Amino acid sequence: MRKALPLLFLIPFFAFGVETLIFVEEPTAAKAVDMIRTGALDLFGAGVVDPALLEKIRTDPKLSCAPAYTAVWHLSFNPVGPLFSDGRLNPFSDPRAREAMNWLLDREYIVQEILAGAGFPQILPLRPIFPDYARLAEYARPLELRYSFDPERAKATIFQVMRDLGADFLNGRWFYEGVPVEIRILIRTDARRPLGDYVARLLEDLGFSVRPIYAKYSEALRILSAPPEEGLWHIYTNSLVVSLIERDEAATFQLNYTPVFPYPPWQHLRPDPELAEVAEKLAQGNYRDFAERTALMAKALELSMRDSSQVWLAVRSSCYPHSADLALSVDLAAGLSTGIWARTLRTEKEAVKIALPSLLSAPLNPVAGSFTVYDQTVIRATTDFALLPDPYSGLYIPVDLVKAEVYAVQSETVEKTWDWVELNFLPEISVPKEAWLLWSAKEGRFQTVGELHPEGLAARFKVVLYFRPDLWEKTWHDGTRFSLGDFLLRFVLLFDRADPQSPLFDESAVPAFQAFRAHFRGLLIKSVDPLVVEVYTDLKFLDAEWIVAKAAELIYPAYEMGPGPWHVLALLLLSEGEKRLALSQSKAKALGVEWANLLSGPSLAILSELLRAAAEEGFIPYADFLGDFIGEEEIKERYAALARFYEERGHLWVGNGPFYVDLVKPVEKVLVLRRWPGHRDRPQGWEEWERFSLPWVILEGPAVVDASLGATFSFTVYQDDVALSPSDVLFAKYLLFDAEKRLVDWGFVEPLGERFQVRVRPEVLRGVSGGPARLEVVAALRGMAFSVWGSLTFTVLGSGG
Repeated sequence: MRKALPLLFLIPFFAFGVETLIFVEEPTAAKAVDMIRTGALDLFGAGVVDPALLEKIRTDPKLSCAPAYTAVWHLSFNPVGPLFSDGRLNPFSDPRAREAMNWLLDREYIVQEILAGAGFPQILPLRPIFPDYARLAEYARPLELRYSFDPERAKATIFQVMRDLGADFLNGRWFYEGVPVEIRILIRTDARRPLGDYVARLLEDLGFSVRPIYAKYSEALRILSAPPEEGLWHIYTNSLVVSLIERDEAATFQLNYTPVFPYPPWQHLRPDPELAEVAEKLAQGNYRDFAERTALMAKALELSMRDSSQVWLAVRSSCYPHSADLALSVDLAAGLSTGIWARTLRTEKEAVKIALPSLLSAPLNPVAGSFTVYDQTVIRATTDFALLPDPYSGLYIPVDLVKAEVYAVQSETVEKTWDWVELNFLPEISVPKEAWLLWSAKEGRFQTVGELHPEGLAARFKVVLYFRPDLWEKTWHDGTRFSLGDFLLRFVLLFDRADPQSPLFDESAVPAFQAFRAHFRGLLIKSVDPLVVEVYTDLKFLDAEWIVAKAAELIYPAYEMGPGPWHVLALLLLSEGEKRLALSQSKAKALGVEWANLLSGPSLAILSELLRAAAEEGFIPYADFLGDFIGEEEIKERYAALARFYEERGHLWVGNGPFYVDLVKPVEKVLVLRRWPGHRDRPQGWEEWERFSLPWVILEGPAVVDASLGATFSFTVYQDDVALSPSDVLFAKYLLFDAEKRLVDWGFVEPLGERFQVRVRPEVLRGVSGGPARLEVVAALRGMAFSVWGSLTFTVLGSGG
């Protein structure tokens, strides 16, 4: 039975802002929690998963916690075989043995005993907390029941596989060619160690000789990276980090069951051709309509469970501990890494002290600097975005946009939720001939669609971005105003760093560029003040809000690793052009130079020297192009402001978010951020995200029903003890199971007044087998990724059973 998730913590909010953020490094969660208790810290910026520590937080009135569901535990299998290169047997080369592991493992035990209740079971590749699970409930739930805990079935299947492979079962142990069959389990020494020990015990009980290999990350990666035919491992206690709320999980089958992901152990996968074909169609969006997508997803679920190269176990919940007088919003999947926490932080204190497990672990630059989740926690507090993901639904929230229009060709399957997006369908979409399509490093300009495709070019989507009318009043942290040059340089660098003809060519930029070029169809600036931009693309998502967000990322000056005003980027580009610094780690190694760092270290001396030279010269990057958009007065103002900023702050990290970097102590691992008084936040504010609680369902109906009369059940969705209106529900479904766990009926549920009513017809009930029947209902909510479930067991009289 799928239940509504337990609410770990209610978050009270205080109407006070925070003026100062003090970041320090503290790698130990237990020590950080003790420091919060004593007042030495206010927040620990990493999710706590240790059961004993979670219990300590829950029971201490001085402590509180912000919940997130940031990882999925699963087992990965070495698929090579049936024999390794040294002749040892690998039973898990046979998909039947991998499939049987689903029945062998008790996921409720894993959640309750190993995770101490901090999570919930996952059987299928789809996350139970994300929307696709509810969309596919009539396929997902029967499949879950088919693969639920059944140790006898697991044993029978594994024994059959072993005999088919030529193994012998003698005196309670398995042998192959006279040698005991050894299973090597690669077990991470973090919170997953007891999971690995549990799997080892179960396999020992089945007659295998189990060799546990305990390893930290670096050692585990070394073992996984070895040729799989060497057989250094059979099973790995894996963990998939959830970096955002995945509203469209169509690509999960290709990522987890085919070798497209270029890292071990995924690169060694060899799926059934039918699974590979279905997975590719879903990943590329090659389906006509939602019905075809549903059929493909259902097929992929079936085939992936037969394959079971990944056996999913549990969604692990964690919490971000903080003092009880502090409140903040945390993304339910990404934790603190989206930056919304910095916009919703509330307390009576003016200064908040935050510890991170690591701080300033790599150089910071916006193009290709530090990508660690902890450095990004700091960076995103200093950065504004065109849109930010809603921490509870995963749908994007406009920050520097006021509205957007999405036009899709009529065959596309797209939906919208929020009113700031307008969605329209057209028979076809032609890209204007004057739209920019490709940057020419040789000519220093954009080539148009008309030049490259005189016959015309079509797109699947057209996105019109309407930026806020006061956009050009927004300021960078050095006091200079936004300008079109900031936006255009962002767009140029998408192309130029991946162009072999450019002096800034970087091989590490090529894969992302190739993925971008595969779907990009053109960009056209329709108006500068206010800024209106058209983007033409084939990049597909189910949600129009996501299509808008990915279009805006192409031009808004928030780079992958931080904020990027054009005059700061100019210094970085000069330094790389002169081969004195490099933007990426890989190019820095290739050139034998420093990895560019705007915050501290030897880079600053080089960049400050280039700042003086750029100011004297009036330097503009890509001057033949950007010179038409950046005037002399702006050039002087920008470099003069940056020089003052560097003199006052001692660094060159110039952002545009709610906080600026005031003080850097790289040796002591201390970073001080202060609120930027000139920050222009989204006009609507963030109040609606300042409180969160999980909804639940109350399902009511008779305990005994007469099959000849049918039956009526009703349910209501609640949140914060308040009944939600049916208008808050995107859709609701019911599923009826008989005593043998067979799905005998399902359908969508329509509201009746303020409640939902399920009417089960007599002809359906007469076909239910003898014994208790179970009705399950699921509701997908507007503005929340999580679906809510309820169930009710009842007895049917006069059924066909």
